[in-house]
Amino acid sequence: MNLRYTLIEFAGPEAMSFLQAQLATDLRPMIDSSWRWAALCSVKGRVIATGALMRFDQQRWRWLIAASVAPRLVQHLSLYVLRRKLTIERIEPTCIRAESVPDAPGLDEQLQRLQVSETGNWVLDQLPAGWRVELYFDPAQNATKGANLDEWEAARMRHGMALIDQCNSETHLAHALGLDRLRAISVAKGCYPGQEIVARTHYLGQSKRTLVVCEGVSHKLSEAVEITLDGQMIGEMVEIAGEGTALAVVRSDALQAPLWGSEQGAIRWHQPQLPNTATAQPQVST
Repeated sequence: MNLRYTLIEFAGPEAMSFLQAQLATDLRPMIDSSWRWAALCSVKGRVIATGALMRFDQQRWRWLIAASVAPRLVQHLSLYVLRRKLTIERIEPTCIRAESVPDAPGLDEQLQRLQVSETGNWVLDQLPAGWRVELYFDPAQNATKGANLDEWEAARMRHGMALIDQCNSETHLAHALGLDRLRAISVAKGCYPGQEIVARTHYLGQSKRTLVVCEGVSHKLSEAVEITLDGQMIGEMVEIAGEGTALAVVRSDALQAPLWGSEQGAIRWHQPQLPNTATAQPQVST
């Protein structure tokens, strides 16, 4: 069993309307058997959780998130179920396998395909672009098929898909994590927790913090380790992959410097491979 990732299943006649009201992501463009990167924000606009949200059909959804934030997420969302006709349940995959595949479609196509195999595995194409992720649920299947996920995690991070865990939940604003460019937040869908902060940042100016990719980072460092420039703190790590790639949120005015510092020494950084159009809102038919 993979201890880093877990799934939250939302099932029932009102699953879609519940998620549409709670998440910062506009789910109306999604079709059956698709996924997209999604986010949940607090009322103060801080990101509680992110991950790949899968739509099997209108009444059955699964969200791949960091395992450490799952208990808090389930408890938080359960408060808003009330009399709605849906259930929220945590489901543990027995194995997760990732493999590199031909890079198509492009990054600007955020609605990606979900397949369910004959053995009941859920397969997410282009997570991120150029990769396929397969989730196993049958304990009888050979768990040794699960590949080392370090390379896939590094690729995901280089595409700006930060997976928020318990360490940094409710720490960063959505725009600072680049969620506008991943279309994981919306300014057109209507009310949801944090919508006022998201809209204000979108319409009144750019975020003062931005997401960057750091390379050559020691996996022994922890998330939230400080990043410095000329002895002053300019940001912190958000997520670190085993092979040395990491995501960090830093002050936008620090992007002029080619190198930063940390407790491990100098850090090389570059911009993530995000879509060029920020918060591109899809047209939704009524």
